[in-house]
Amino acid sequence: MITLRIHPDLFSALRAGFQASACDNDPPIKSKLISPLRVALANAAAKAPRGRLILVMLESIEELYALGDCFAVGGEGHPRVTEDQWDKINALIDQAIKAEGPFA
Repeated sequence: MITLRIHPDLFSALRAGFQASACDNDPPIKSKLISPLRVALANAAAKAPRGRLILVMLESIEELYALGDCFAVGGEGHPRVTEDQWDKINALIDQAIKAEGPFA
């Protein structure tokens, strides 16, 4: 289990970028990963204590890479994602990947 701890403002941007990419006709990840990631993001939003860090629980490093790929594509240039948010979220995902080790 991998846990991303993310500020509420960044979480909104993460979801916007993810959704933009996941809803595309040709998403950058395997379609089998889209549903579990949607569930993980919805669960995180539902359980988030107001004003505190949001915990996104992912089942595997594969899901973490998929979330990062979707966000990188869908978040770049998205009207609800600032450059600063895009940079911070990508850095957060990269940091989590380094902590978990490389994808085999």
